[in-house]
Amino acid sequence: KTWAAGLEWRPFESLLVRGNYTTSFKAPDMHYVYNEGSGSFGNALDTFRCLSTGGYATLPSPPPTGAVLCAGSNYICSVFATSRGEPTLEEETGESWTAGMVWDATDNLSMSVDYYNIVLEGAVANLSSTFILDAEGGCRTGYTRTRQPYQFAPGSAFCQEVISRVTRTPAPGELTDRVTGVRSGPVNQSFQRVTGIDAAINWRLDTDRLGDFRWRLEWSHTLKNERQVFATDPIQTDWRDDPGNFDFRSRVRASMAWSEGDWSANLFTTRYGSL
Repeated sequence: KTWAAGLEWRPFESLLVRGNYTTSFKAPDMHYVYNEGSGSFGNALDTFRCLSTGGYATLPSPPPTGAVLCAGSNYICSVFATSRGEPTLEEETGESWTAGMVWDATDNLSMSVDYYNIVLEGAVANLSSTFILDAEGGCRTGYTRTRQPYQFAPGSAFCQEVISRVTRTPAPGELTDRVTGVRSGPVNQSFQRVTGIDAAINWRLDTDRLGDFRWRLEWSHTLKNERQVFATDPIQTDWRDDPGNFDFRSRVRASMAWSEGDWSANLFTTRYGSL
């Protein structure tokens, strides 16, 4: 069972103040549970080998003097990546609240802004091969791709999980064993919290001869993204800016609509922010 409650207050006619609280429930998508598995060969950066030699998988800005970016056959390897469903996945539960306001500046112009806070427990995350290799390198060396301190300890549940997903074979005469296989797939995250802002502007213009025009501009921005993959691990407070996170930080959508008699047209554009 889930439930929601909301409250609206209009201190004067042109201003609306609103807020709500909601609980949520979501079962895992069926392909995350029942996918029998697939595999393919591909090239990938061996982050552990790179960091072990003192190199950088990604150069920081500005790059340190003498920093070496790992490249070439010594660090790029052919990997057989497999992915399959996880029958033990559990449901995702969550709770969220928002607070904001709507201002009708004129009869034809309105603006809104809302702050949101979303907490999820058991959210399903699909661990990619690139993420697993980066995490394995961090767990084994204690460094991120840019050689900053890695947030998870080698003996943590997270590190034990990602290291178990990487298969290596002995490479005589080389510093580290070579990667030959990576097992990706879904897992239940212990905790995730996202906060952000949604804002919008609507403008309407009605004319007698040229038709009616509608403009709308929407902006959504993630302020903070925290996560905890396993309950025994610390909460990663900087997940929004982590190189392994491929969620856009912001999105802007603009649209213009026109109508006149039996004719109408709509133009819109979307811009996704940085990773």
